[in-house]
Amino acid sequence: MKKNLLANYIGTIWNIISTLIFLPFYLKYLGEEKYGIVMLGTTIQALMFLMEGGFAAVMRRQLAWGQKDNAFVSKSVSLLKTIERFYGIIAVVTFIVLTILIDSISKILVKSEYLDQNELNNSVLLISVISMLLMFSGLYNGSLLSLNKHVVSNVFQIAFGLFKNGFVILLIAYEPSLFNFFIYQLLVTILYIFIQRKYLLIEIMSFSSEPNTLVINPNLRLFKASFSTSSLFLLLSVLSTINFQIDKLLISNLLVVENLGYYATAFTIGQLLVSISGPIASSISPALINAFSINNLELTKTLFHRYSKFVTIITTTIGVTLFFNSKLILNIWLSNDQFTNSILHLIPYFIIAGIFLSSQIIPFAIAIASLELKPALLMSIINIIITVPLYYICIKKFGLKGAAIIWMISNIWMAIINNYLYLRKLIPNNYIKWLINDVFIPVVIICLIGCSIYILIPDLGSNWANLISIGVCSLTIVGLGFFIWFKDDVIRQIKLLI
Repeated sequence: MKKNLLANYIGTIWNIISTLIFLPFYLKYLGEEKYGIVMLGTTIQALMFLMEGGFAAVMRRQLAWGQKDNAFVSKSVSLLKTIERFYGIIAVVTFIVLTILIDSISKILVKSEYLDQNELNNSVLLISVISMLLMFSGLYNGSLLSLNKHVVSNVFQIAFGLFKNGFVILLIAYEPSLFNFFIYQLLVTILYIFIQRKYLLIEIMSFSSEPNTLVINPNLRLFKASFSTSSLFLLLSVLSTINFQIDKLLISNLLVVENLGYYATAFTIGQLLVSISGPIASSISPALINAFSINNLELTKTLFHRYSKFVTIITTTIGVTLFFNSKLILNIWLSNDQFTNSILHLIPYFIIAGIFLSSQIIPFAIAIASLELKPALLMSIINIIITVPLYYICIKKFGLKGAAIIWMISNIWMAIINNYLYLRKLIPNNYIKWLINDVFIPVVIICLIGCSIYILIPDLGSNWANLISIGVCSLTIVGLGFFIWFKDDVIRQIKLLI
């Protein structure tokens, strides 16, 4: 598990670093309007993932448990090929519909004063095609993680990110065209999913004693058998995507597209906290699935409390660091004073939202492992009913700040109630313990340590010197947090190093 966690963190850190490196170049070479279209691509990608039907989660569960033998291989490969057929049909139908209605769809999604309509249409269509291909990538990547191939999965993702999002800078530096930008990303994505699929099949077939004699075809019966489970994941995916993307869709529709670039960039800062937490959930998910399969409640409790505290320490440290140093970090990152000033006032809301959203990651991992998804479905529906009209009113009246405040409030109340509903049923009598010992006390102590450090450290006169100082302070805060709550583990690791 430690090896997987380390691999996932390396992959996550690379994603964060690559975001910090690449986005300013997009802004520099494409300009604010075209940059807004690039950021819109993230929202369209999330919407396209709704079509995957929840079958990626079914595939992950199939690979995460069960005896690894010929029957396992036959069922796994057959299920994989069946899901691929389903994805392929959905992708073809969607592409045809998009091609016919692209002009109307572009006008609904994007409000632009300067961009040519044909360029917008081509960009939205290409983004949609890339997003549909990434459904396959998500299927293959999740399957590799379920086979405990975390290192390989992260190597693939790092290479893909570098080629897809990094080398494209050379292209737009020469010719700042959205069409060239997305065509390049499309070609890289096609190559990536081909390599992913090839490696995944090799890994699955390695469990067979007779890999060369197995002939495995899609099986519609497996598809039907998985439908009840996948439909739950699909519904949850639809609701989660609406909750995550409705603010950005309304901004792109109600305000000019540059505002989406501002908002999405500030949102990305807040999501760093969630990105840091994700690898922890990915690493312990197979163990949680096994714990529930054998009804080992004590193991579930141990994993839950240990890693909930782990998430709280890391996310609070990052949140405090961003809160005190956001202007310096944005100035160094973006090198654009006007853009920095346009998003600086949004950062505190996204930091708070990120901390509360991160607190739901481990409880939600337990819900996924146990297939107890009804609380999440209920709360997602209620949240959409409440927040959609609030987003509309607040964006119209207060602009981006209104959207950021509603996003923060929704994450606070969802964390408090959602986690109560999860734990009441899955780990009874542990909600108060989690709230106080795993969240409240660590947050308060980390905030006190962070505030003391950042208030006392002097200005070193140089942006880069201050940035290094911030990095050292952050590591110090995390180190102190781990020592306070995981002292025995820290001492054991120090002794091993000595």
